[in-house]
Amino acid sequence: RALGVPRTDMFFDEEYANKARNTIYEKYPQFKEKRIILYAPTFRGNPKERKTFHLPFDFSLVEQALSENEILILCPHPMMTNKILTKSYDKVYELRDFSTNELMFISDCMITDYSSVVFEYMFMDKPISFYCYDLEEYDRGFYLEYPDDLPGKVFKSKEEFIEFIKNTKDDNKAKREEFIKKYLSACDGKSGQRIANIIDDYININ
Repeated sequence: RALGVPRTDMFFDEEYANKARNTIYEKYPQFKEKRIILYAPTFRGNPKERKTFHLPFDFSLVEQALSENEILILCPHPMMTNKILTKSYDKVYELRDFSTNELMFISDCMITDYSSVVFEYMFMDKPISFYCYDLEEYDRGFYLEYPDDLPGKVFKSKEEFIEFIKNTKDDNKAKREEFIKKYLSACDGKSGQRIANIIDDYININ
């Protein structure tokens, strides 16, 4: 039975969303009134290799591509325990003190790759794109038809990565709606209560 996923209920809770935004802005006031690009790559390789992630080009190129009103937040997968940024930047931040889900609330768009955060981000109704520079080598398998089912553009080159940052267009709304209908139609902010009711029904029957 399609009952939804309780962890997605938070995305329908405006009080929770506002609290997350305010908490982030309190710690990082420089993010206010900025266009926030959230970059959430997932891990690669075996358990030892998963600690480290290297973007296949210099983050200095990202810094140069960002306008004065833009910030890129790098939000590593929890398994990526090694520091990714090797130096500090004015417009590129590596954050580990807030979850990816919390940072979604202040973002304007997202770049990911093979991460399941694509499902949660659908509730934001914001542009998403997929930077898959190693698609031919990636071998962990997929939960869906990749990349055909994805609700955003897939690209492999650093030039396309930079172009997405410079010219994000929200031209995939129809694909996002199709994705939600196919995979997330039972997630409506009431999944936890629905599952609790089902459990109560079974208890009462027995």
